[in-house]
Amino acid sequence: MKNSKKMLTSALVSVALILGVLIGTQILIPSFATDKEESVKKQEIQENAGFPLNENGQTYGSPMDNEFKAYPELVRVLASNGLEGYAYYSDLQSPKPKSPEEAGALMERYRELNEQGIFARTIPVYLSDGKTVIGEFEISIDVGLVEYSKIQ
Repeated sequence: MKNSKKMLTSALVSVALILGVLIGTQILIPSFATDKEESVKKQEIQENAGFPLNENGQTYGSPMDNEFKAYPELVRVLASNGLEGYAYYSDLQSPKPKSPEEAGALMERYRELNEQGIFARTIPVYLSDGKTVIGEFEISIDVGLVEYSKIQ
């Protein structure tokens, strides 16, 4: 009798353990998958800094519209013709002098052009596809900085 009680107790404990494992895996495994999917989505958003991607896989938008305060590859700007479009972030950057002498010469050139009312350069403005040109963006040469008021 004692043996049968021990066997019954062992069987009940075994069944309880098996049920516990089965129930636990049914609850935990889906939540791990959900966490993994959510983690992948968060990583994609962080990699793109929250910007949408165009059909070429380039990010586009405004640095002022995202929580990361990052710059997309195509930055929203207002073209000189009044159309809103996108300029390549790399095109918006001022030339980087390689020496103090080169920097001084560049600053002097900018000052001379400013006095004449000439913009240092213009860059193309595109649709969000990064290919279709819709206008130009004029970059002011005051100390070689972009006029950020025109960046949307």
